Amino acid sequence: MTFEMEAIENSAQQAEVAALGLNSPFTSGPASIRRWLVDRDRGLYFINLGGGGERPYFLVLADRNGVLLQAEAAEEADGDFAPNAATVSWSFNSIVIPKREAERVDEILALLRESLQAYGHLGNTKVVKSISVALVKPSFV
Repeated sequence: MTFEMEAIENSAQQAEVAALGLNSPFTSGPASIRRWLVDRDRGLYFINLGGGGERPYFLVLADRNGVLLQAEAAEEADGDFAPNAATVSWSFNSIVIPKREAERVDEILALLRESLQAYGHLGNTKVVKSISVALVKPSFV
C-alpha cells in the first residue's frame, strides 16, 4: 500500500494519535492533529504539526513503535496551482532521529522523502508537478 491522507475522525484514530505522545511545538500541551498521511500496511505516519510563513513546518515521521524522526523545514511552492503545475521545494534545517533508530537512518530518510512526495503541497497532490527535497545531516538524541 502507499501513503494516503486521512482525516482524524474516530476514536480509533484518536487513540493512534495519542499513542504517539506528540506535543505541540507552539503550546505546552499535546499536538492537535486533524489529518495525517498514513500507510496502513507498513504502519507509517507522516504528520505536519504546523508552521508556515515565518515559522518552519514541524514534521514528524512515526511508525507503530513511536517517533522515527522529527524535523523542521521550509516549504516553497512555485508556479500555477492548476493540476500538475506547481513545483514544491522542501528545505530542511533540522532532522532529529532517536538514537535507538540510528542503524535505520538511511531507511528513515528514504521514508521521509517518500512521504513528502505523497504529501504534495501541504497535503494537496493534485497541483504538484515535481517535489525536491534538501535534507541536512540528522542529529541523534
